[in-house]
Amino acid sequence: MSRMIPSQMSDEEKRKSKAEWKIFEWLREMEWGDAIVLHSLPLKEHDYKSFGEIDFVVICERGVLCIEVKGGRVCRQNGMWQFINRDGHVDEKKEGPYKQVQGNMNSLRNFLEDNLRNGDSILKASFASCVMMPDCIVSSDDDTEIIREITFDQHLEKKDMVSIFERSFRYWDMKTPKGSHEGLSKTDRERLLTFLRGNFSFVPKLSLLLKASEEQLCTVTDQQFLVIAGMSQNDRMMIEGGAGTGKTFLAMEQCKKYSVIGNRVLFLCFNSLIASYLRESIKKDDIDYTIEVMTFHELLMKLCGEKKVPEGINEDDYFNNFLPNTFLSNFASLPEEEKYDRMVIDEGQDLMNINAYMCLDNIIKGGWKNGKWAIYYDPQQNIFNTNEEFSETWKELKADSFIYPLTVNCRNTRQIAKGNYAVTHVYNPPVMQAEGEEIEYIAYKDKKDELKLLCDVIRKL
Repeated sequence: MSRMIPSQMSDEEKRKSKAEWKIFEWLREMEWGDAIVLHSLPLKEHDYKSFGEIDFVVICERGVLCIEVKGGRVCRQNGMWQFINRDGHVDEKKEGPYKQVQGNMNSLRNFLEDNLRNGDSILKASFASCVMMPDCIVSSDDDTEIIREITFDQHLEKKDMVSIFERSFRYWDMKTPKGSHEGLSKTDRERLLTFLRGNFSFVPKLSLLLKASEEQLCTVTDQQFLVIAGMSQNDRMMIEGGAGTGKTFLAMEQCKKYSVIGNRVLFLCFNSLIASYLRESIKKDDIDYTIEVMTFHELLMKLCGEKKVPEGINEDDYFNNFLPNTFLSNFASLPEEEKYDRMVIDEGQDLMNINAYMCLDNIIKGGWKNGKWAIYYDPQQNIFNTNEEFSETWKELKADSFIYPLTVNCRNTRQIAKGNYAVTHVYNPPVMQAEGEEIEYIAYKDKKDELKLLCDVIRKL
């Protein structure tokens, strides 16, 4: 995939040009030439205008490609070009898209020649340009201004984009015989990026980029809507998803949904910090929910009247064996009114062992077979139970429940998820919900050096 700078378009830019937004997404997904794509690059030094702007600049192994995008209807009458948007607004100019993109390409190349040292390897690279009009059919092949070789129109599809780019480079290499038309090395691509970004464009505030990413992440996905819709139709649900697919968010929404219709709801999780966080989160809603949020072990200690781990007993053995056996031996026959109407379990892969399965069968009205419950789990993160025990318990539960898969990562941006996988090799959900800033890796020698570099980054931000 291409590296996009900036990493996303603003809502205003998307509304202004749907064609440009479409090309932005196509370029992002493009796998060609190890490309870096700069969007909406201002030219403060244009050859014949006081100010210019290039829709997209692609810095790749092949060289530098300037792209002009025109959406809506494009026509020329009486020597004037007309650009008609979807609202019917007509923008009339003497300069057409071909002359515009050639002027931008030449201005960019001249700027680099004026500012880079003679003989710089960047100046030996190929420079090309093309025009993309995805909404139009360009048929005037005999027109002196239209250049078919560098035109992408409605006849073509996303898969044809790279071939048009390659053809554009060949066309301009033939038209500009001077120079060696070499490619750009990785080092040169990074140098050119730093030079152009520093001298041509304004970098969006980090807070705005973070806000945009957060808004994308907080958007409920279609998959989550399906789960929410299924809550009222299925008494027993198993929701499977990797880290970041929104399981805890959905689990809490399900608890609130049941609570407001008068159910006594038990929310169980394995991690005490998550339980504390969710208890505080519920308080912020200022609604008197009938939800009890606990870890499994907190629940058993409450039901057994235990306050702490008895002296002389190993803590792991106490929680894994002694406490569940105490409950099953002495407290399992709970009166029906003390049992919970609904039970929602988060981190199910860590919690659902045989002991927990037997205990909870006595705590939920109707038990596992006929009760009302939901389990949210990530089978890739089963680190506390043996695979045999996990599989056996899951087999019993799946026989009596409806299963929903979650595949959209709602927690991390694509860049963070990709970086996390590179470091940990922990499974990532296959679909990314949001785009963000590229990850920067900084190596340090020791703890002292790490602290210094961290402070440097914070000052820079």
